[in-house]
Amino acid sequence: MTDTRNRGFAIIVVLAALLILTALFAISSARSMAHIQTQNAEQYLAANNSQRVTLLRLATTIVPSDAVTGAISLPPPFHTQTLRLQDVGGFIDLNTASPEILEKLFRHLRFPNDAQSKFRSWRREGQRLMRVDDLIRITSADPALRVELAQVATVFSGRRGIAIEHAPAKVLEIVRDGGNAINESDISPASNINFRVYLQNTDNEQMIGVVSIFGGTGQSRILEVR
Repeated sequence: MTDTRNRGFAIIVVLAALLILTALFAISSARSMAHIQTQNAEQYLAANNSQRVTLLRLATTIVPSDAVTGAISLPPPFHTQTLRLQDVGGFIDLNTASPEILEKLFRHLRFPNDAQSKFRSWRREGQRLMRVDDLIRITSADPALRVELAQVATVFSGRRGIAIEHAPAKVLEIVRDGGNAINESDISPASNINFRVYLQNTDNEQMIGVVSIFGGTGQSRILEVR
């Protein structure tokens, strides 16, 4: 009887050990797979980021007066794509826009009711936005607003108003605020220096960054990589 019990106990111990080893192997395998997937994602992001930096550097070599003439053809291996530059003066600068324009922006995009007061309090501390997305965090707005906000706002124009000849339809809609005319006080000149850069394929377009172009002075630089 005792031998039978001992054998039974030994079998239970062995089975328990096997279960533990199986669980440890599964955990180890899952961690290894997660690590591989993370490495692959990081490699993809690094390669994608490197490509965008290359394209943005190409954009900085463009003469500023040529930046608004339309699509810009690219050399191989990017010859199937084109770049489009848009003066940032056509967007609402979150750091320098008038309070009236900011109020319209917050209302049209349905930011929280206290968004503008929160932003003003933050600005009183002498701070400036480095990226458009930071406004979402500062005002505790819905992260889903990032896409719409990126379509109408910038932090690189330094303008109180907008350059209407470079403004997207959505920006004009916000500034008109339901009216047909735009107040003269809401109109500012284009920057003629800082440009959004869009990469165009046959079926889509995406913004890849912002550049500052000074022609042949050697001061051109990349301001932001998206």
